[in-house]
Amino acid sequence: KPKDYIPFTQYLSQFDDIDCHAEGKPRIVYVSTDDPTEVRNEVSQLPKDSEGNTLLTKDACHKFQFVFSPFEQSLGFHIKTGNVKADCEERYARSVAGVADLMILAKSDLFVGEYNSNWGRLVRTFRLRMNNDAKLTAGVSPVVERRIKIAWGPKKPGPPGW
Repeated sequence: KPKDYIPFTQYLSQFDDIDCHAEGKPRIVYVSTDDPTEVRNEVSQLPKDSEGNTLLTKDACHKFQFVFSPFEQSLGFHIKTGNVKADCEERYARSVAGVADLMILAKSDLFVGEYNSNWGRLVRTFRLRMNNDAKLTAGVSPVVERRIKIAWGPKKPGPPGW
């Protein structure tokens, strides 16, 4: 049956063209999602090795261990869910969790996401840095983007607010 969201396996398939870790070590994958229950269900159905690592790429050379962002169902993920006029402690907790997610995603070795929401575009912005290469006058880009792979949708972000 068709799903009304992008399956988690679509995100993991972005590793298909990336070299496997030496010595078969698993990749630690931080998962930031507004539907952790569904993603955990998807992960539980994926094949595992004898050590509990998830295996899912075209040649099964990648192993994954997943770490999920802390999520309090009672607070909701989006500001418009749950009690919108919640007390200051709830709003503060949601804000701190959001900033922590943003910083982890911004500093990760690789971000696999999408630009269908403002969140993906904001993460991309935090993954940019100025290029201090001496070859700037020779046409080298003045901005360097840390590794990003897009799982679904447009490969380039739209303008702010798009």
